Amino acid sequence: MIHAKFTKKGDLITAFEMYGHAGYADSGFDIVCAAVSVLAINTVNSLEQLVKIKPLVVEDSTEGGFLRLEVGT
Repeated sequence: MIHAKFTKKGDLITAFEMYGHAGYADSGFDIVCAAVSVLAINTVNSLEQLVKIKPLVVEDSTEGGFLRLEVGT
């Protein structure tokens, strides 16, 4: 199961954390995990390229799959 946790400061989302796997298919063949991963990395890239924010990003693509993005406020 993929878990997502969002951190807010007031009305603004300042961080998110995602971990786990969807379990739709075997590792390496799971299109649900691939889709979620694409959206998470696209969020990082969009903040950097479009908004010119350099977020703090921590990721680990080993067995558990983990990504944390945090922006300064």
